[in-house]
Amino acid sequence: MRYWLLMLAAAVGLHDGAMAQATDDIIVSGQRGKRDPEKTFVEAMAAPSANGQLARFAGKICPRGFGLSEQNNQGLAQRIRRVAAAAKIPVAEEGCRPNIIILFVTDRRQAIARWRTDRPDFFIGLTPSRISALAAGTDPVTSWQIVRVMGKDGRPIGKADSDMYDYLVNEQTVPSRLVSSIQIEFAATFVLIEQKLIGDASLVQLADYAAMRTLANTDAMAAAGQRLPTILSLFSSPGEPVPLSLTEWDLRYLTALYDSPLAARASQQQRSMGKLIKQDADRGDSETGRR
Repeated sequence: MRYWLLMLAAAVGLHDGAMAQATDDIIVSGQRGKRDPEKTFVEAMAAPSANGQLARFAGKICPRGFGLSEQNNQGLAQRIRRVAAAAKIPVAEEGCRPNIIILFVTDRRQAIARWRTDRPDFFIGLTPSRISALAAGTDPVTSWQIVRVMGKDGRPIGKADSDMYDYLVNEQTVPSRLVSSIQIEFAATFVLIEQKLIGDASLVQLADYAAMRTLANTDAMAAAGQRLPTILSLFSSPGEPVPLSLTEWDLRYLTALYDSPLAARASQQQRSMGKLIKQDADRGDSETGRR
């Protein structure tokens, strides 16, 4: 395992530039919408999996960064850990095998082409056409997920091994209009960011953006296009003001997602999440009014 980690670090190595260090505090910013914006926000953010569920991690998360200095790689991982904890997502102890992998590279196409040969386990469950699309995309940021399918009894179906992380996979789907007899979970998630995008972004902004792309399957372009503030606008709205960190809406989204039932259909999850986010926003407004 150590050999592969060193190879990967060398493959994505780049200079850090001027970059702020991660902070221990989770500070979120945002503003209350004028008209029940929760449903629109959830629908814009969410990218359902192939079987029509909003997938997420069911176990503990373990982030790891590659391509920055060791200090900033560690700071990035620590910040994601704190974001996850703030959203009540279980976090593994230090020294765990990573299942959230943040990659900073100089060239997206070259990196993915190399990993198709050197690290095919990065793409388990993805079709060749999907991998080619990841490499050919024009967006300098991309993300993907390795998923596992759990049966009705809660036990995994199928298993594959990696020297970096453990995951279980199965590509079957079971159609149902209401509740599925299977549930889709993340086994590992990846986000790849090209070096040229870093610019003046702080480590906190990079970590919070990566958290929103790896803790959930989010649509960054759609999220940036709706009117509520989100850190997902970091690379999607050039020239526009960008949040300095995770926003209150981002944190509410993650919290609601991980409080929603795994086996429910996306439409049910979205309704449940919208209600949870609205309740939390209303509580925040009430507490602000009392102060």
